[in-house]
Amino acid sequence: MLTHLDLAIYRFSDEPLPRIPPQTLQSLKLHLGNIPFSWSLFQATDDGRVAFDRLEHLSITYDTQTTAPTSWCWTRAHLPRLASLCVSSCRFTSSDARWLLDHSPLVRINLIRSLEPAFDLFPHNLSSLQELKMSYIDSTDDLHFIDRTNHVFRLSLGIPNVRCELFSCKAIASTMLDWPNLTQLKIHHLEYLAPLLVATPNMPHLCVLEARFSKSDVELDAREPELLFALDEAQFKLSTSRLEKLSLDFDDAQYTSVFTDRLVALQKYFPRLHSISWI
Repeated sequence: MLTHLDLAIYRFSDEPLPRIPPQTLQSLKLHLGNIPFSWSLFQATDDGRVAFDRLEHLSITYDTQTTAPTSWCWTRAHLPRLASLCVSSCRFTSSDARWLLDHSPLVRINLIRSLEPAFDLFPHNLSSLQELKMSYIDSTDDLHFIDRTNHVFRLSLGIPNVRCELFSCKAIASTMLDWPNLTQLKIHHLEYLAPLLVATPNMPHLCVLEARFSKSDVELDAREPELLFALDEAQFKLSTSRLEKLSLDFDDAQYTSVFTDRLVALQKYFPRLHSISWI
């Protein structure tokens, strides 16, 4: 009995592919190139529906250099048990989002490499979600990035776990930043720690913060003596922070020794902070 399927399709075949029985699948991963997807890959019922009666986990990944289809025709798919959806480099329409949320008991959504699908989720009812995660977001255009993320994190009210993973974010220090419902943040290639910590009042529900510094961040030593001074300036605002766990990866032993004393002093500024770790 077929319960898990990992399917990669990067070009059309001249020969017709055998129809895949969907009824027993519990997990389905689709890796697609620059081709339109069709539910006709799967066996359909007499009324034309593709009945994924047991499917709980669905992952859809497109090549980062390709253009995703405008519509997935979700109305053909019967997904009564779908709990987890992961979408990478693929945008689904507002009508797709509405149909999925109305017809599937989704509790987890993971959006990778693009913020745009998040806009199609709102303002639909997301009360059933337990987790919304956005990863690998491109923040090259700072103003565009701030506008989009502010929109998403303002409207994600009521979702217990709202997570974001960034591979760079120079906009993190902006006073325009407003991420009220974000609970976990992970940043790679962080340049400066002080602006990030001072920005936490703009993330009032943030509980977990992870940051990784790169060896190429040559200005790190020059800026970080300002760390405690910057926190002193913002101490009143920081007193309401919910930050509980801070994890830092310096990628270089010399930074670890430089920061040790300063990190221990952080509990003065973050009253709920009980876990600090660094590598």
